[in-house]
Amino acid sequence: MGFLLTNGIKSGKVSPYINVAIIFWKRYTRTIEGSVKNIIFTKCRLSYKSESEIKEIEKQLKEFQTPSKEKIYYYFNNILGIDLQDDNFDNNQFTALGQIVNDRHKIAHSDPFLGAVQYLKSLNEVKKHYSEIKKFVSKLCELTSC
Repeated sequence: MGFLLTNGIKSGKVSPYINVAIIFWKRYTRTIEGSVKNIIFTKCRLSYKSESEIKEIEKQLKEFQTPSKEKIYYYFNNILGIDLQDDNFDNNQFTALGQIVNDRHKIAHSDPFLGAVQYLKSLNEVKKHYSEIKKFVSKLCELTSC
């Protein structure tokens, strides 16, 4: 994690609630990142790209982090030549994606002394949005299976 998160108490004790919240954010953002990378890489493998092309794609995919809608669209278009359109997805899916990415960013780059209540509030939001993320990833799979 790189830094110590506390529950705002001067004693510096780490709140177990905050640790759980951070684990969920990391898991969800890494799941999205990994899913997008896996979809793109698998589609490239199935389309019989050469080994040199595959190595170049792997290099590009290593740079893919923080899975925002814009970045996902960019990688699908530049690597697979698939121009994703907003009407392929539900607005709730974009809301969920944005919420998870923004909350993860907030935690990673915020004041380490934020209160546990704020982390738990965001954690509940992450849980709420996770089903929409699964639908989003499923739709990406569907769009690449043509």
